[in-house]
Amino acid sequence: MATDKNDGLRKQLEDSEKSNSELLARIDELSGKLYDVNKKLKEAEALKGHFISNITNEIINPFASILALSENILKLDDESMDKAKKMAGLINSEAFHLDFQLANIFAAAMIESGKELVNYSSVNLNELMTLVVVYFDKQIEAKQVQVELQLEDNSNGNAEAFVTDNKKVEVIFKNLLSNAVKFSYAGGKVEFKLVVSNTGLQLSVRDYGKGVPEEHRKEIYDRFKQVDERINSINSGHGLGLSIVKSYCMLLEGKLAMHFPADGGTEVLVELPFADLTDQYDDLSDFIIDVGEKF
Repeated sequence: MATDKNDGLRKQLEDSEKSNSELLARIDELSGKLYDVNKKLKEAEALKGHFISNITNEIINPFASILALSENILKLDDESMDKAKKMAGLINSEAFHLDFQLANIFAAAMIESGKELVNYSSVNLNELMTLVVVYFDKQIEAKQVQVELQLEDNSNGNAEAFVTDNKKVEVIFKNLLSNAVKFSYAGGKVEFKLVVSNTGLQLSVRDYGKGVPEEHRKEIYDRFKQVDERINSINSGHGLGLSIVKSYCMLLEGKLAMHFPADGGTEVLVELPFADLTDQYDDLSDFIIDVGEKF
C-alpha cells in the first residue's frame, strides 16, 4: 500500500518536473522571439530615421539650388542670355526631380497610413504610355537610351478605354520606366511593352543594365532601405519606387514579378485586371482600402 502511494507521488513529481521543463523551454522560446521583435523594432526606427533624413535632404537641396540659380539669373545683365538659358535648364532639371520625388513621398505616406483610395476611370493606355515617355524625355536623351514602345491590343478596343485607376497606373509606369532608364548603360535599350486583353493588361519593362545582385533581391521592395546604389529608388535618394509599385498592384488586385535574365538587366512584369465601373461606389463614399501589408 505504501509502495503504491510512493509510486503515485513519484509519478506526480516526474510529471510536474516534465511540465516545468516544458514551461521553461516555452518561456525561453518566447523570450527569444521577444528579443528578436524588439531588435527588429529598433532597426525599423533607425531605418525610418535615416529615411526621413534622406527625404529632408532631397527636398532641401533642390530648393536651395533653385533659389541660388534664380538669384544668379536676376543678377545677370541683358547680354547674358546664354548663361540665363543654361541656368534655367538647371532649374528645370532640379524642379523635375523635386516634383517627382514629392509625388512619390506623398504616395508612400498615403500607403503607410492605410488610407489610399482607388478611383476607377476609363484610361487610354496608348496615350498614357506615350505621355510617360515624354515626361522622361530629357533623362532618356541625356543617357542616349533607346526606349522601344509596343502596345498589343487583343481586347477589341479596351486599350483606348481601359478601366483602372489612372493616377496609380501612371505612377507605376513612371516608376518602372525611371528605374529602367536609370540603371541602363549609356546608349542602352529599354523595352516597354503592353499587352491588353478583355480581362486585363500585362506590362513588361525590360532594361539591359547592371541588374540586381542576388544577395539584394529580397530587399528591393523595402521602402526604408537602399540597395546597390539605391537600386529601388525613383531618383537619387529614397527607396520608394518599387515599394509603391507593389502596393499599388495590391490595391488594384494585380500582380508584380521581377526576373533577372542571364544576359543581364532586369525585367519587371505587372498584371492588372480590367475593372468594372458599374461596381464602383454603390455605397463606398466612406470606404477606405487598407493596404494591410507593410513593405
